[in-house]
Amino acid sequence: MASTEPAHQGSFASQHLSMICKYIGISFVAGAVSHGVFSGLRSLMTAGIGVVMFLIGQFIETRQKGDTRGLGLSLLLGALLAIGMGFFYGKFAAFPRFTRA
Repeated sequence: MASTEPAHQGSFASQHLSMICKYIGISFVAGAVSHGVFSGLRSLMTAGIGVVMFLIGQFIETRQKGDTRGLGLSLLLGALLAIGMGFFYGKFAAFPRFTRA
């Protein structure tokens, strides 16, 4: 008979920490993209910190689920998505003020 218990879930605190790390990471990347035109190396460092924060959050989430078979692929795709979302939201945060209709 199949088990009706839910899949392994982490505590609320670890779920929350995972989500916070991922959002902080995306925010750092978005900020680096928004202000990168003006700050050079500092923006690369900020984006790097953002990607690392996102990867930490992704790692915590993957460990909570208990399925670490696809951890490498999950981290790679997560990093690419964090950078992509950072570019997307960073563009909307700063660049419309530089365009004229």
